Amino acid sequence: MGIRRKIHSGLRAARHVAAVALGTGKIPRGHKCMVLIEPTSVCNLACPLCPTGTGKLERANKFIPMEMFDRIMEVTGPIAEGYILNLFGEPSFHPQFPELLRKTAAWPTWLSTNLSYGEAAAHEMAKWPHLRIICSIDTVNPEEYPAYRVNGNWDTVMRNLEILSRGVCEVHPQFLVPANQTDDAPFIKFAKRFNIPPGNVLIKKKMENFRLDLTDKPTPGNCHSPYMGIYFNCDGHLLPCCNNARKDLHMLHIDNIASHLDIFEDKKGMSFRKRLAKDKNVFPSCGNCDGINFWKQQLPLYLASLKSLFPGGRKGKIVPDRMAF
Repeated sequence: MGIRRKIHSGLRAARHVAAVALGTGKIPRGHKCMVLIEPTSVCNLACPLCPTGTGKLERANKFIPMEMFDRIMEVTGPIAEGYILNLFGEPSFHPQFPELLRKTAAWPTWLSTNLSYGEAAAHEMAKWPHLRIICSIDTVNPEEYPAYRVNGNWDTVMRNLEILSRGVCEVHPQFLVPANQTDDAPFIKFAKRFNIPPGNVLIKKKMENFRLDLTDKPTPGNCHSPYMGIYFNCDGHLLPCCNNARKDLHMLHIDNIASHLDIFEDKKGMSFRKRLAKDKNVFPSCGNCDGINFWKQQLPLYLASLKSLFPGGRKGKIVPDRMAF
């Protein structure tokens, strides 16, 4: 990265920090971030932590229409650092899945997959170098797997993981662990079996709640998520986060967005950001969530990037936070 680009990147980060600190609700022009697009809310599994698997998703299961996908990309392309192709369904099930991958090939693209399906989809993903694939393995113990991935097949998952590991895509096996577990050795050993770098292993707390069931005892807190990313579900609604957002959290619809400036500066979106940053529980959907804290999650990434600009600084790989599984 040239010095001029470094300066511009630093200035964008400074403006972003200032906007959050001042509570304006407005995202500065020129800001870039990850963009999530949900290809489908259809899945073949019935996982106990997922609103699709438990029937808690309060919208129809469907595939995003290609014209809607294209429109979202048209609007977000100028400010996308990369794309995330999943939310509450299995992305590879989209009938035009190869086309989705082709359309995002110019950007780093993440997706989360359960790998419990035919090998054709795995071979398709394996040939795309822009893909960063989060593989929901969840456990190194085959006997435990059915409790995490109801209706999944361990042998099928292992076969597809082997296919991906031989491809040009980037593979990130993900595991769910108890909150008190600190030993990552079993997961590193598992990754080495497939020649996957230890740094690609993702470990998450087992009970992190992505269902966000409604509650009459909300968890206190605030949330900066809509300052930090752009999220569209397969119905075309702009959401403040990648959790189980209900109608109370629908910010805008893609049909009413003329450009990315509407996402950044629309009064309704600004109101959502300000209200969530003050008290997330003004929205019923947010009661069971701890919220996303900008100062604990985004600011350290900016500081790490700033450090990397100087001699001896180390630039690490940024993994999208709180990827839905």
